Amino acid sequence: MPLAGGETSDFGAFSAGFKLTSGLTDDLAGRMLKLYGTRAPNVLAEAGDDHSLRVPLSATFTPGTGIIGAEVLYALRRELAVTLGDVLLRRTMVGMGPKVGLDVDRAAARVAVEHLGRTGERAEREVAAFREYVRLYKPRDLREMQPAGA
Repeated sequence: MPLAGGETSDFGAFSAGFKLTSGLTDDLAGRMLKLYGTRAPNVLAEAGDDHSLRVPLSATFTPGTGIIGAEVLYALRRELAVTLGDVLLRRTMVGMGPKVGLDVDRAAARVAVEHLGRTGERAEREVAAFREYVRLYKPRDLREMQPAGA
């Protein structure tokens, strides 16, 4: 039995079709396919007609940090993520990338506020909790950032 996201006999053809029809750059579509497999169209569907949910939340895209808003919504709506940490570390995996999610944490929290009705206060608490969790590893980028409440 295939794992979720692996339900196809020809992943090459599926990938080519997704890249052709997704409207994403090849790099971003490739990241989505690598992470979500055949579920990539379902993730992208979370964006609906909102183009802002189809572009990377980070100003500097890399396959390790290229999370888009639709992924945040998919994680919270479909993958049972509850917190920002769940989204960044366990679902989208950007928290495991070179920037440990610090370049997208606020933007991801903002997606939840704008599209799921979460409060700004909750978003700030979750950003602070995520940064405190990450702080255990003391990455240089975090040490150089302002505190979450600043």
